[in-house]
Amino acid sequence: MANTIQSLAARLTAVETKLTTLAGLKTSGVDAQSIQELDARLTIVESTVADLFNKHATNAVASVVTTSASQANKCVDDVIALSPSADVPVASDIVSNVVAAAASAPAVTNDRAAAVISAAVAAVVTADPATVLNPVAVTAAITNAVASAPAIADETTTAMVTDAVADIIKTATGVAPSESTTAAVADAVAVDPELDAIADRLTTVENQLSTMGKS
Repeated sequence: MANTIQSLAARLTAVETKLTTLAGLKTSGVDAQSIQELDARLTIVESTVADLFNKHATNAVASVVTTSASQANKCVDDVIALSPSADVPVASDIVSNVVAAAASAPAVTNDRAAAVISAAVAAVVTADPATVLNPVAVTAAITNAVASAPAIADETTTAMVTDAVADIIKTATGVAPSESTTAAVADAVAVDPELDAIADRLTTVENQLSTMGKS
């Protein structure tokens, strides 16, 4: 049976309906009426599903980072299976090495340190195979992820986390990061009081906007 706008629109609406529960996706509940509308709505669905998978993988990585090695090692294969690289031999080996190294390391008990290290590992796990296989691209993915994680005020913890991220980059690329990359990671991890103050104010505004119209 040939595909029609009507049949594809009905399938898309069914998927959107599931995502309203799984991801809070807002949808009209009405079938798309044109190919253009189908394409636009499917793009949103694809992005939402990707976010769900990434969130699942990120949570799994966080569990590995914060759990003792004896427990974390049991989860390594499950985490690797969540990666887009799972079925790409060379890329999956890289992901496996990164996750295994995180699992073998002592559990990270500092919340902010754990968040940064988890972000670095998750960047490798959730990256597409082409990124994983490209040393420059995967290094950028890791450093960008670290920059989005909570900053750390304590200098000793900052140094520890910087070293941990450098080790992740080395495991992912086979080469120790350059001094400039390590410095960029250290800067991203450390607290900037002025930026943190702006971030807090922005979070307040975002929270206020998110609650508008709910009452």
